[in-house]
Amino acid sequence: MAEPQIHVDPDRLVTLADLLETFAREVELELGGLESGLASLGATWQDDEYRTFKDAVRPVHRILETFRGEIRKNRPKLEADAEAIRAYLRLNPRP
Repeated sequence: MAEPQIHVDPDRLVTLADLLETFAREVELELGGLESGLASLGATWQDDEYRTFKDAVRPVHRILETFRGEIRKNRPKLEADAEAIRAYLRLNPRP
């Protein structure tokens, strides 16, 4: 029977988790700015075009919020996977 092989660098997995977390924070900040900007714009722009624009932005906002939540939910899993891979590699050093 073939021995299991690891084809991932656990440090790169953690780096990816860090990059995703940074992205999630940036998305959160940008979404806050977008909400603020839309509210400010709505104070002066009150016609059908504003409502159309706001309605077009809403689904994108929801998608980004969902993605941000998925990143935050999956980061601990990525870190746990990286640690499990490190443990495996300590027990089964590469030749």
